[in-house]
Amino acid sequence: MDTASNCKQLPHFIQLYAAWTSDIMIPSQLPGITPFIADAVVFSLGLGGETGEVVDELFQFQQNPIGYQMDNVRKEHGDAMFYWVSLALLLGFEVLSLYEAEPLASIDELKLTEISDQLVIAAGLVQEACKKYVRDANLDRAKFHRGLVLFAKSWRELCLLLKFNPAHILAKNKRKAEGRQARGTLRGSGNNR
Repeated sequence: MDTASNCKQLPHFIQLYAAWTSDIMIPSQLPGITPFIADAVVFSLGLGGETGEVVDELFQFQQNPIGYQMDNVRKEHGDAMFYWVSLALLLGFEVLSLYEAEPLASIDELKLTEISDQLVIAAGLVQEACKKYVRDANLDRAKFHRGLVLFAKSWRELCLLLKFNPAHILAKNKRKAEGRQARGTLRGSGNNR
């Protein structure tokens, strides 16, 4: 099935992925603060960290494209989307509306370095909104919304440029997390969980 056909199926799949994400999210362990704030911090930092990993993998690909394993980008891209969906759900946004809020650039206009920059900017906007929420007790949904919309647009554009099937990325991410859940290893770091 080609990428265009898969994109037509994605709205349904992103809604299923969001429902699954809300079931698998584990509460934060940060002591002394409300669970909502703890989750907002963890999901915002998770989005930023995983976005950094995506951009690092893209940099490695650009430096040495011969023999580079694109599955590394796909894996990190799926991890970043997990935190994006988790944060969107926590904040009460409708995931599909956020995901499709901005039109994509045409394939001829897409450049890998610009998409990388946009992903980092989007994650930074989300983290800035979270910082102000924690520091000032002011939940500015518009600031979160702006970062989440830019992230979704950039995430989708990276899929388009690299010919990634978004539904396959999310399905693989879901299988990975379900395997970790079955083994009782959702917490922790690294791939050996």
